[in-house]
Amino acid sequence: MSENNIEDIKLFLETNLLMKTSNYLSKDFRYVNFNLNKRIYGVKDKISDGEIAINLVN
Repeated sequence: MSENNIEDIKLFLETNLLMKTSNYLSKDFRYVNFNLNKRIYGVKDKISDGEIAINLVN
């Protein structure tokens, strides 16, 4: 592994962590994550606060 590979892996892991946890962070994070998912995956609807709460409990 080179130094560049390690930095790429760190960046990937940080990005993945933020994308996976953004619904539990501030509204700014949720907004950015929704727009990213909309552009990448074609997501049309935001997850409601109620759905976020249920997912957090499960």
